[in-house]
Amino acid sequence: MSRDSPPRSPPRSPPIVLGSSSPQRAHILRTVLGIENFKVVPSHCPEDLDPLQYESAKEYALATCNAKLDCLLQRQASFETPSVVVVADTVVADCDGRVYGKPHDSKTQYEMLAHFIKGPFVEIHTALRVVVVVCKNSVDDITSHCETTRLVFDPTITPHVLRDYINTGEGINAAGGFCIQAGGGALVKSVEGDYYNVVGLPANALFNALLAVKDFLPSRNRRE
Repeated sequence: MSRDSPPRSPPRSPPIVLGSSSPQRAHILRTVLGIENFKVVPSHCPEDLDPLQYESAKEYALATCNAKLDCLLQRQASFETPSVVVVADTVVADCDGRVYGKPHDSKTQYEMLAHFIKGPFVEIHTALRVVVVVCKNSVDDITSHCETTRLVFDPTITPHVLRDYINTGEGINAAGGFCIQAGGGALVKSVEGDYYNVVGLPANALFNALLAVKDFLPSRNRRE
């Protein structure tokens, strides 16, 4: 390099695309991982897979997450390339592996939460896919992972207290019928694993995946 040549700037990290409209997932990216510059591009994927067709709640979460990613990749015009694409799906399952979706009405919500309170535990599975979309029809996989967090609900919660919680309107549109990051957290006695996984994104697993992207890009550039 000559003395008059301008110094080369380091390669710019590709932008992050969050394939979810969940405000909780965006909040985790922004406040927990400190990532301000990302674009939200919902996958608009119909979540119509049948959990009974899968051997486990984990497999169901991963299948739904993969379907979301496929839908998102069909809409590459919505984001620039290269981009780091983050997609997740969170599933709530009881100790027998039965999957619980959004209750949508207060009766179903009460039945769900009363069942969780009886115990012995509930598992939250969040499937995570992180890929680098290099260009059209060129996608490199960084991670395909399913994180599990185990919750134990407080068995001393009375039906009256449970109804008071449901009457707040919280959790009616959340898988499992509760929001641990809000009032629903008072129903939970213990958390074993990544708390943020319950909220919607496994923060540590995503952090390590994004570190792997930084290592992956220079090596890919060298190969090319």
